[in-house]
Amino acid sequence: MNIRETVEYKIERLRHIYNEIKNRMKYPYYNYIPLRLDPDDNCTENKYKYLDFHRCGKKIRILEGSPRSGKTTMAIQDVCWLALGEHPFIKLEVPNIGWVIVQKFEKLWEPGGMIDKFEERLPLNRIKAFVKNKKDREYWIEFDNGSKIVFKSEEQGIDSFTSVKIHWALKDERIYNEQIRKQLRMRIVDENGYLIYTMDKLEEDDWVYELRNKDYVFIGRYEFKDNPKLPPEEANRIANEVDEIDKEILLYGKFKERNHQLMFPPTIWNESNYVEIIPKRFDVIGGDIVPNEAGFLRVFKEKQDNMNYVIAWDVSEGIGKNATAIGIFDETGEQITVWFSNIYNYELLAKNIIMPLGEYYNNALAAGELKGCGFAVMSDMKKLGYKNLYVDVINQQLKQTTQLSFKFGIVTDPSNKSQMVAQTKKDLENGKLLLHCEMTKIQFEHFVKEDRGETKTHNGIFYHGTKIRGCQKYQAEFKYSDDDLVMMTLFADRVLNGWGYLDGINRKTKRQEEEKSKIQTIDDLYSQSTIYTNADDEDIDQWIYY
Repeated sequence: MNIRETVEYKIERLRHIYNEIKNRMKYPYYNYIPLRLDPDDNCTENKYKYLDFHRCGKKIRILEGSPRSGKTTMAIQDVCWLALGEHPFIKLEVPNIGWVIVQKFEKLWEPGGMIDKFEERLPLNRIKAFVKNKKDREYWIEFDNGSKIVFKSEEQGIDSFTSVKIHWALKDERIYNEQIRKQLRMRIVDENGYLIYTMDKLEEDDWVYELRNKDYVFIGRYEFKDNPKLPPEEANRIANEVDEIDKEILLYGKFKERNHQLMFPPTIWNESNYVEIIPKRFDVIGGDIVPNEAGFLRVFKEKQDNMNYVIAWDVSEGIGKNATAIGIFDETGEQITVWFSNIYNYELLAKNIIMPLGEYYNNALAAGELKGCGFAVMSDMKKLGYKNLYVDVINQQLKQTTQLSFKFGIVTDPSNKSQMVAQTKKDLENGKLLLHCEMTKIQFEHFVKEDRGETKTHNGIFYHGTKIRGCQKYQAEFKYSDDDLVMMTLFADRVLNGWGYLDGINRKTKRQEEEKSKIQTIDDLYSQSTIYTNADDEDIDQWIYY
């Protein structure tokens, strides 16, 4: 008789299986139950919303919501399944390689950090090696099947996220470096892999918004009350302890940031810095400015032959994503024209758009950002021999001319950008700049200062636009634009100040003087009342009433 058919063998086999199950139950990995599937859960809402994340099988999965809603636990369980080849809904080859990315390395090793969270959930019986080298910032896990989880940080920079093929990646908390996010997408292409993002708040970043209707993307939203493991009485206490902003953040994961400061609130506007003018529309074709009711060029004021002008630009690639904005201001700080498009290739901008406009506006003093596509455009302007390029003084502390460092264009490091924002705000408040473009005004109202926390390489202060929602009038323009017009204006203002054009400009004082001249004395009012001395009683009664 085959030994496998004996009763003794079967009993021993059952005993072995029982002991194995008993041992496995010591690890949360093996007894994981997606929240809301608890047998005692009396939820009347979607009790499968946590299970939906695991079983959707989508290539990109985004978990949004409040702290303590279980997002990170779900994500860790899911990637451990992937690494061990035991995912109940996704079939992924083993061994495989995955990344877990945090914003700062301290988020890995701090108590309760990502390393601790993985150790709480990992099946330790399956781990071959667990390296935690804080000194060299080296953290990785190798399983007995050869799969590997590598822990990384955004602090490592873009170079550590290139030239490697991986099967999956988990990014915990909001991703701040757009280039790293793009590299993560490229890293999984070869293996047809998976990406998971968790966010403490509904950040509504542009890339998340644009992925919402893709059939390969899952976006789940989770609130504090969705986690049945948390005592409901505590949720009620917190709701009564905090204000409305913190309630939205802590309980509902809504996007209400305290560390976002509006730099140009709507109250900044008055007749000294903004007067709306309906523009005439044109296109720039073959060096000529041609009327076109749907053209990219918006003209608010006619050119004057005896006026000096400044042309400034904020450039994008021109592939249907972010927009390029080009603006022209006269020497008094008044906005004259705006060219705006998200589909014009940056490699053609210098020759086909910027140079013809600059030359038409009396060889306008020209400047743009010395970064990315902007650097390429400025290089093209120099190669093409444009006659009037702005020189930015990089080191303003050195007073000896021979030691100054000069460059064409504008350097936008954190210090310079902070200075430009402060200067432009001051110039708007004092009426040194006069805008006519409503789109520019709206973008300024959505431009914020954000404190993301200081790092070794950055002061943690970022200035940027936020997504503009609900603006039907400019829905098409703002779909791929948030601060292009703002940055273009910052550059123009820097040039205008650099050449001293705005030194004598102060529309605010002029406006106040005009308003003051309209204030009438009691004698003026009395003299006006004599107009009615010959009127009949009915007319006088009517005048007094109104």
